Amino acid sequence: MTDKMTELEKQAMELYSFPEARKAYIKGFQDANQWISVEKRHLLPCYESGHWDGLRSDFMLLLNNKKHQHVGRCYSGTLDGSEFDCFYGTDDYEIENVTHWMPLPSTESINLK
Repeated sequence: MTDKMTELEKQAMELYSFPEARKAYIKGFQDANQWISVEKRHLLPCYESGHWDGLRSDFMLLLNNKKHQHVGRCYSGTLDGSEFDCFYGTDDYEIENVTHWMPLPSTESINLK
């Protein structure tokens, strides 16, 4: 399911992989944005079609019911008459029990000092 990441997504992923930077990174955009509930299905930013079922989003931050944060994508659509939303991490494993999401902030907006 993984396609090429944009340069911004690569930078965000590299930054997000360091625990101290992750905390600053998360704080930097939590001040400006709020987590969006996946129950607001119409807000899921899935737009891209390809060799997968339904549409998919760009990479985003995901929050599950255990308050664990992940970087991944949303896949959303209708299959055999049933709507679905599923989330996969950068390692192509499904992230279960996702409750909220928010877009990745730009790396230029984060001050790590």
